[in-house]
Amino acid sequence: MHTKMIIASALLAATSSLACAGGEEDLPFDFSDEFYAQNGLDPAAVPGRPTGTGPNSVIDTRENGPDLNDVRVLQTATAYDHSGHPIFFYVTGIIFETSFLDNAAGAEAREIADFYKVYEFPRATNPLGAAFPKRQDFIADLRNGYFSNDPLGLWQVNLCKYTDAAFNTSAGQESLAELGDNNGLDLDGTPLIRTMNELEALIDDGFVEVYTPPADGSGGLRWFMCPVIEDPRNGAIAPDAHIAVTDGLAAADEFINAFHCLQTTGDWCDNACFGDWTGDGRTDVFDVFHYLDLYQQGLLTADVNRDGSLDIFDVFAYLAQYEAGC
Repeated sequence: MHTKMIIASALLAATSSLACAGGEEDLPFDFSDEFYAQNGLDPAAVPGRPTGTGPNSVIDTRENGPDLNDVRVLQTATAYDHSGHPIFFYVTGIIFETSFLDNAAGAEAREIADFYKVYEFPRATNPLGAAFPKRQDFIADLRNGYFSNDPLGLWQVNLCKYTDAAFNTSAGQESLAELGDNNGLDLDGTPLIRTMNELEALIDDGFVEVYTPPADGSGGLRWFMCPVIEDPRNGAIAPDAHIAVTDGLAAADEFINAFHCLQTTGDWCDNACFGDWTGDGRTDVFDVFHYLDLYQQGLLTADVNRDGSLDIFDVFAYLAQYEAGC
């Protein structure tokens, strides 16, 4: 441990800035008020819009076109797409019935919000309608032209839980055992679900039931606005962004590694590892320089132990990753 402190102190004093990959077409900005109204929402009736204050958003005045404002979202959340691939999204607000405008655009927005569905996985002990805490990251069904037909990133929330038949019948036990062998376990100790094919098969067999909260909000949140980053490469995951993932799962490592790789190299990396913060497939002193540069800037990306703060324990955690190699 003493050796680690010496290394950390020396490198903290010697860090230098490293540039991230260029290209920012998909940077996560909030939409302009005009774009909200054009697409059927009252911008003043969307609770939870980012304001440009830290730690989850910042004011960024770069030119980004008429559809966006100058609030860039820093918190990047994780999910699976319908095929089980990791995706990244950001939250721009919560939607209620009063959020939809009373016109044709509002009616269309309401249809879109109920057409595109995410499947949340609350803990088994949660009360009905409560999505948090979650037992795993959700699945977003990106089929049917999501990126071209859902400009605001509106989603209907569907809460999934295992039924008694999944545990009390031989067919259910066999199905869950196979799924657990393939995907690992969630925070409830039940099989993690990654794809729409897996979820739909479980629903058809009566092993998962789905609850969709009512529109009046009486039984939980029915809609939210969470645009998916269509292409997270080439700088869309910015150096000051930080990740929000369902922690405590082995599956979280996949999201975290992909996030760091995209953030530091601008591309997906094969066989990425924790200590490789430059994404070149190996761990060396340049990875330490890069990590400590982020740490010195106070960016939450450097919160390796994910306790919500930056301190020397994050440096120790990073050095443990570095020593583990790739």
